[in-house]
Amino acid sequence: MLDSLHEHYKLNIDRLKSANNQRDLMFLLLILSVMLIIVQSVNIDFLNSIIINYVKVDKNSLPGNALLLSTFWLTSLVLFIRYSQCCIFIDMQYKYIAMLEAEINKNYPNTKIFLFESEFYKSHNNRFRKMIGFFYKRAFPVSLILIISFKIVTDFRLHNLPDAYLYLNIAFAAIYVIYLIAYILRK
Repeated sequence: MLDSLHEHYKLNIDRLKSANNQRDLMFLLLILSVMLIIVQSVNIDFLNSIIINYVKVDKNSLPGNALLLSTFWLTSLVLFIRYSQCCIFIDMQYKYIAMLEAEINKNYPNTKIFLFESEFYKSHNNRFRKMIGFFYKRAFPVSLILIISFKIVTDFRLHNLPDAYLYLNIAFAAIYVIYLIAYILRK
């Protein structure tokens, strides 16, 4: 019984490490997608030259600027959804690992052999870890809400997109903001 519990524990630690890596990758891709929205808004010619030179797309086959922006919006939204799913899975995994550690430690009285993944981090008051947690869970989502709101209000006021794309982007932005608020308010 203890051997199978220990193997299950190791498997869950591996899942947690894999999920952490996936979350980090999703975060970087999310930052990139937001930067593409910003760059596309500020200097479309620069972005088009990057696409032509590095992606090796013919200038005549480039999608219209409005379609490109809508694609960036949708990509960023999907990346945020995946990123938030990874974060929620990691939080649940830490709680589950804490339960496994408690169960395994019952077999080793007067010791705390299995502490590394849960209780160890909780028992050490680390300000840097709290600041990083605040950034990922609060500051970053709030800054995304501000960027999205500014971008949509600017596009709406300038009316520099065809109506269909403008309303499509507003819909993407509204869904994005709803997901961000849900992510911020989660426990």
